[in-house]
Amino acid sequence: MLSQIVSGYTVVLGNEDDTLWKVKDFGITRWSGDSPVPNITTTVRNVILGETLQQQDDPVKYLKEVKQMYPGASLHLTVPNEYSWDPKFKPFTNVKHKRTYDADSLAQDFEKAGLTYSIEVLDFKGWSFFVVVCS
Repeated sequence: MLSQIVSGYTVVLGNEDDTLWKVKDFGITRWSGDSPVPNITTTVRNVILGETLQQQDDPVKYLKEVKQMYPGASLHLTVPNEYSWDPKFKPFTNVKHKRTYDADSLAQDFEKAGLTYSIEVLDFKGWSFFVVVCS
């Protein structure tokens, strides 16, 4: 199940932090996945996928479906870069995570999905994430 925030021309899809996504001030509505949100799919310019790719059974299929749902949008993603984490943060265990990415495996999923992408690393003193922008 995905959560959505719709604000102007940006949609946020994600549910890594259940408490955050349930805060009523964000105006979250749940999407069942049966159909796109009405009247916004063609005008959305940006889709933010915060900490969700590593939770997908089939991340390539997920990326393709999101891009198909929002064809004119740029996708902005964050994904944990757990292999480079400081040892004090390891082992990281989250029952929602179905995979751990390094730069190569992350790039492969975007290539298989047919997306043009750029990957950067954002490091918080040993707690690192990939930041990806793709079209």
